[in-house]
Amino acid sequence: MEKLEFRVGAKAAKLIGRENIAAVDGALIELVKNAYDADASCVYIKFNMPFPYVLKNTTVEYLERYLEKNEIEEVLKYYIQDDLKLIRRDDLTEREIEDIQRLLFSKNEIIVLDNGTGMSKEIMKTSWMNIAISDKEKYIYSPKGRIKTGAKGIGRFALEKLSTATQVYSKEKNDNLVEWNINWNQFDNANLLNEIKATLQERQETYNQIIINKIGESEFNKIKDYNWNTGTMIIMKPTREEWNERLFQKVNNNMQSINPLGSIDKFDIYIKNEYDNEYDFETNNLEINDFDYRIKAEYDGKDTLKIFLKRNEVNIGAEIATLKQGDNIYKFDLNEFWNREAFKKKNYYREDYNKEIEIDLLAHKEIKSYDIDKLKNVGPFTTTMYFMKGGNSDESIIKKVKIKDRKEIISKFSGIKIYRDKFKVRPYGEKGDGMYDWLDLGIRAQNSPAGIKHPEGRWRVLTYQLIGYVEISRNDNPKLIDMANREGLSTNDEYYIFVELIQAIIDRFEYDRQYVYREYGKWIDEKVEEIDKSQKIQNEVKKEYEKENPQNNKYREENDIYTKSEYRKAIYDVVTKEERNKKIADVIMTFSSAGIITNSFAHEFKAVETNVLTNVKYIKDSVSKLLKGEEYQGDEDYNPFKYIAIEEATNKLIKSWISVIMEGAKRKSLEKERIELFDFVKKLKEEWQPLMDKKSIEIEYEVPKEIYIYIEKMELYSIFNNFFLNSADFLDKTNEIKKKISIKVVKNNKINSVEIYLENNGPKIDEKYKDTPDKIFELGETTKGDEGTGLGLWIMKMAVEQNSGEISVIDKNDGFGIKISVPY
Repeated sequence: MEKLEFRVGAKAAKLIGRENIAAVDGALIELVKNAYDADASCVYIKFNMPFPYVLKNTTVEYLERYLEKNEIEEVLKYYIQDDLKLIRRDDLTEREIEDIQRLLFSKNEIIVLDNGTGMSKEIMKTSWMNIAISDKEKYIYSPKGRIKTGAKGIGRFALEKLSTATQVYSKEKNDNLVEWNINWNQFDNANLLNEIKATLQERQETYNQIIINKIGESEFNKIKDYNWNTGTMIIMKPTREEWNERLFQKVNNNMQSINPLGSIDKFDIYIKNEYDNEYDFETNNLEINDFDYRIKAEYDGKDTLKIFLKRNEVNIGAEIATLKQGDNIYKFDLNEFWNREAFKKKNYYREDYNKEIEIDLLAHKEIKSYDIDKLKNVGPFTTTMYFMKGGNSDESIIKKVKIKDRKEIISKFSGIKIYRDKFKVRPYGEKGDGMYDWLDLGIRAQNSPAGIKHPEGRWRVLTYQLIGYVEISRNDNPKLIDMANREGLSTNDEYYIFVELIQAIIDRFEYDRQYVYREYGKWIDEKVEEIDKSQKIQNEVKKEYEKENPQNNKYREENDIYTKSEYRKAIYDVVTKEERNKKIADVIMTFSSAGIITNSFAHEFKAVETNVLTNVKYIKDSVSKLLKGEEYQGDEDYNPFKYIAIEEATNKLIKSWISVIMEGAKRKSLEKERIELFDFVKKLKEEWQPLMDKKSIEIEYEVPKEIYIYIEKMELYSIFNNFFLNSADFLDKTNEIKKKISIKVVKNNKINSVEIYLENNGPKIDEKYKDTPDKIFELGETTKGDEGTGLGLWIMKMAVEQNSGEISVIDKNDGFGIKISVPY
């Protein structure tokens, strides 16, 4: 029997590298990772790139600095002379662009050097030349104790991504300096990997001498205080792909946050950009001392989640609250505020607002639908985040902030980063990247836009207000693994639980911050009410005085800021607004009670829904058995099958009605979710049609698949159910032979919305709404007299507007319709 062995194609090896390193800035990060793993304390990067891309505008003088005479003549073929400028031709073919790019990029080089442990000749011959074999899996820890960031053995293909040829100098402590060279273009022509050749030789110079020769004495002086006896220098020339200002800035942003804030593990990075010195860079280990909140948390990898909140926003030393009402300024003693019941609880005493408080949670209660084993698979992690608002507050109990300092910090350390063993996992928290807001802070704020003092709504932190990092480990979090392209973590179940746990931490911070603001808002509202009462008393005194002194009335009317009529209207507006708010609150309380009752007896209702049909079938089968399968022969008035049929039809209606009620009342229906409208409407028709059959009403729908909206299911039920109920009432009044309710859904990509058309062929809108049709959505509006509540369409409107949508009456010559538009 003949044994065969695999042979790897050169192209396959190249593709492995290309697929795993998505972009040039990512490729550069891979080289910095290697320096970190080699225990370097300093990395120096030089972009010696006069032509990062094929310049659209240049000058002959600029070309003369870098090109030979014959090369300039070649380049001029692709440009048009315009006074002193050269403008690149617009009619260049792809082949011509490749030709000029090849010439110009040959003048570019990128140099990356570090002072790590370096590589010996033996390592260069073995580990370095073995593709997809890495000693980092076997030797996890570096001599300094760093846990190595790479383990796939393909990071060296970053070199091929960045250049067409590479020169490497490396010096290990007990070995001579070695030089390694490769031309990556070999991969384009070779068939098998063993045809690819690199050269390796020993050099007699010191590592310091090589560095100075390459970057110059003046540049070396900036980094000379580091130990350069060992390390690795990589020279990549010519460059392979285009660079631009955005990429240079992206590299700098990545380098700024390559280690966590305040890290004691010294790892400094310097960048010299010869193309544009605006992009020169030095690591700035900025410490954060100015913040409103510091949020620290520890998850033990089992079930304990500890949160530590350091409050630094409330000024507990402030004694007076100042309030401006109109032209008057009022002052109140803040001791009264701190004596409220809200501040007589653990963690919320006045003095606690200058301390760090601890909150202990059970992790399994903070996540939704994952089992405890997957929760434990996430592994332990820690996080430190800082909340910084961008401006000063007018509230008397809130400290003033240094806006300029905060803008500097936020600019340099934007977003929440992830660090594995003290080294950043890209691209989490990076500006301009799809994973900048990987914790969905923007969506959370959009779904709950309440202000910080809102009495019921939940305030959510905005994306740009929170900076910081989450620390994981290769050893402790083996399920939080990199995707193949190294552009983030693999989105498995453990990743989603990881995200949920961090969101739970943020949620506790949000609640804590809102607590004092919300209580302060209530207190101030009470003070405003006291002022208003005082003003009303003054107005009453004024009115009585004017009655007693009629001769002064004319003078008062002419010299007062407002007339008596305006005063009366202002008071009327306040009273009617309060009455309306009370009416809305009463309606909400009524419906809340109904929902609570339904949820409390959910099990019992479910049993009724299950049994109503099965019990009737059991009775029917029992009677048939008693009659031994024969038809009933007795008095028709006592025919059991007739009554069984009636009961069966009735129970179908009961089952359908219970199903409609239960779906809307489920607790899960109170959570916003991404709902696919085709499935929702299809199920809704199945639930409602038995009820509508009793009224000879057919429900029709035209809903394309794969159209989604983000909404609470309960709110969506409110919209449809109230329209169905309203339509059923009015369709009873029509003589139409075929009564119908139609649903149509259209996706409007121009305005990023979903349009829902709800129509019936019942009577037209009542004549009194002819000129103001949308008035039917107001609370209490009805044309049903004492039988109507005026709630159905108002509830629809509330549900739509709660989701940033719009609702309006469709202008129809016959029947009635409503158009709803909500963002998707």
